[in-house]
Order: sequence, then structure tokens, then C-alpha cells
Amino acid sequence: KFEVHDRKGFKSLFSRQAFAHNAVICPLPATKIHNHANMYTVQIGRYKHVEVGFLSSTNHSCNPNIVLDTTRMLVIAARDIQPGDELVVFYPSTE
Repeated sequence: KFEVHDRKGFKSLFSRQAFAHNAVICPLPATKIHNHANMYTVQIGRYKHVEVGFLSSTNHSCNPNIVLDTTRMLVIAARDIQPGDELVVFYPSTE
């Protein structure tokens, strides 16, 4: 479903398939729990942050095409996504 591109140490996550607006893309991975944020985590509670595996390669955008639903622990398409589109998220929405 996904492909990580690494250009000189800067990673980006791209979709390998199409997703319709509001489609569930995948479960939100939770590989390790922390009580503080770091560059590989998403906040899911006041003092609860989870490492999100391959999703840590998503970049920030003020016009995101994915939403990290931390209540249902799902990744949702914020609009239609085409194969080859970079998956981007609004970082402050998870902190």
C-alpha cells in the first residue's frame, strides 16, 4: 500500500494505491508507547505517545490528505488519494 522514499536522509511516504475521501487507509500503527513526544510519535492521550512505525515518514502539510484518528486508531483519507501521491498530515492535529 505504501512506499517510503529516502532522499539524502529526508523521508517521505507515498501511496501505491488509490483511496477515496473518508476511506480507512490502515490501522494507526502503535509499536511502542512513551510518556513524552519525540519525532517518531503521535500523541494519543495527555501523557501517552505512540511510535507509529512507517507513518513516521509522513511529512507536514497545511493541506493534508490523511488524518490520524487517534480515537479509533485509524488513518483516514482526508480527500481522494491517487497512486503516487505523497501522504501528508497536519502535525499539530496530533499534539
